[in-house]
Amino acid sequence: MLHLKLVTLVLVRVATCLSLPRQYVRPNACCFTLHDSSTDETVRQQTRHGLLYVGGSQPTGWYCIDLSGAKKVLWDAFNNACFVNPDKEVRCLDPIPSGDSWGMKQSGDDVLVTVNGAHFISVR
Repeated sequence: MLHLKLVTLVLVRVATCLSLPRQYVRPNACCFTLHDSSTDETVRQQTRHGLLYVGGSQPTGWYCIDLSGAKKVLWDAFNNACFVNPDKEVRCLDPIPSGDSWGMKQSGDDVLVTVNGAHFISVR
């Protein structure tokens, strides 16, 4: 399982996600896959329970953030809204958005994905 405090993730470059979409891209959204920064392994998503994993045989995760809307939601490829549960695990389970607010922020040479104002994923 993907724990926010244990694993730092990286995203593909923002320009790449806009120019080379691999799947459906929501209007006004930036879409990307996630990668573990220490191993460069692709983050995968268990489709039944929506948990994110590093490695294994689950499908590769595909995520989009609509940065133009008032409510910033991270969506998966199955049209589920992602959220951080009380155990600090990222899950993408159903289409009803949680109270989590996702975004992207420039920090030096890096672009960071944020959740509820806290940085937890860097973009390469």
